[in-house]
Amino acid sequence: MDASRGMDERYVGYGGEETDFAARLERAGVAMWWVGGARAYHQHHIVHTPAYQHFDAIIRNARLFRATWGRWCMQYWLGQFAENGLIAWDADTITVLRQPNDAEMIASKMSPETLFS
Repeated sequence: MDASRGMDERYVGYGGEETDFAARLERAGVAMWWVGGARAYHQHHIVHTPAYQHFDAIIRNARLFRATWGRWCMQYWLGQFAENGLIAWDADTITVLRQPNDAEMIASKMSPETLFS
C-alpha cells in the first residue's frame, strides 16, 4: 500500500475514491486477486437508483477521476444521469444541465422489499 501512496483525499463525498485507489494499486504493481466465495460485509444504507442523493459528489469525483486517469469511472451512474436529462456527457466532459428535483429524489429511493427480493 505504501507504493500506492494511499487513498487520494481530494475525493469528497460519495463515489470514485475506491476506483481511484484500485488504479493506484495497479500502477504501483500491487498484485490483486479475485477471491470467489469470500465473505464481505457492507454497511447498510438507503439505496437510490439513480444515485440522485449523491449527484453533486458523483459529478465532481468523476471529473477528478477523468483528469487523473484519462477515463471515466462510475459510468453506470453517469449514464443514468444522462438518460434522465440531468447531464450531457461525452468522452471528455460532463455538463450539468439541471439538478434532480424532489419528485425524482423520492422516486429513486428503493424499498427494502425491492432490494431483498
